[in-house]
Amino acid sequence: SVSGEASADTRPADSAEEPRSVVINYRLVSPGYFHLLEVDLIHGRGFTESEGAPEAGVAVVSESAARKLWPGGDALGQVLRLQSRALTVVGVARDVSGGLMQLFSFSGVYLPVSLQDPGTELLLRVRGDPGQARLVLLDRPTQVDPALDHEVHTLRTVAGMGAYILQIA
Repeated sequence: SVSGEASADTRPADSAEEPRSVVINYRLVSPGYFHLLEVDLIHGRGFTESEGAPEAGVAVVSESAARKLWPGGDALGQVLRLQSRALTVVGVARDVSGGLMQLFSFSGVYLPVSLQDPGTELLLRVRGDPGQARLVLLDRPTQVDPALDHEVHTLRTVAGMGAYILQIA
């Protein structure tokens, strides 16, 4: 996933009303992101495989972003402009916060991305020993690029790094 911040212009769908400009966070995610991290979609849907790129013209917004962008209204079907692209809201996701999911805490606009796009991160859920799965996943790619070893971490390791930093503070 790739994250950033941009200005979004919103207006009610099929309305001549003047757009409002709001600064909002965005995150590029693959179509399987919501299922993998068990992020509930409370309205609408997530991305389909055919919508695996920002050019698809669709977006999913978090609950908080929906309230910020369309106070008192329904976000589903609304159109927003983000970085000069018109996007139709196809889903509203529950805000993510607390516990281990704090690592993936997010409130904003989700845009679709393909795993083939440069700069994306790959998240996998495995059964069994995550350390062993990490070694298996590293076996072949590190033959091509030995530096990759430092870029593949288990969620337990990432969470431990976050806890370590908090303990220092």
